[in-house]
Amino acid sequence: MKNIKKIILIATAMILFYSYSFAQSDSIETKTRMKNTVFVEIFGNSFFLYNVGYDRILMSKGKRNISAGLGTQVIDGEFSLSPQVNYFYGIKHHIETGIGFTYYFISDCYIIPVRIGYRYQKPEGGLLIKVALTPFYGRNIPFDNSNFMPWAGLTLGWTFKN
Repeated sequence: MKNIKKIILIATAMILFYSYSFAQSDSIETKTRMKNTVFVEIFGNSFFLYNVGYDRILMSKGKRNISAGLGTQVIDGEFSLSPQVNYFYGIKHHIETGIGFTYYFISDCYIIPVRIGYRYQKPEGGLLIKVALTPFYGRNIPFDNSNFMPWAGLTLGWTFKN
């Protein structure tokens, strides 16, 4: 349990500070694209009902984009953190892939979701919509004896100025 908490802390710090370490390498396309998004995800990267989070585009070169995010949820005293990394291709309509890690602190449950889906996000900001298949591997999953579950999610968010 202590090792998992250390891994989550290190991964979260790396995701949050990654963009600052490459600040001088931004292309013109990255500077004109809105990078920050707040979102609410229903199912998706979390096993339970919802996930509220923040996503930041770290790299944008033409149609290729990489983002990292961090989500959280609290349900009946259960708290989780969900760091994730996504690659998406397109200008406004994107095909998106990604991987995450969600850890539930009280139940000592974790899941590793993968993502493949559709992402609508205009370069100038505004509405974000994501629909994805998010099957996951996990440990100590409530209500399921297996370690693998097919899953899906819907995300709504807002992208805003840097």
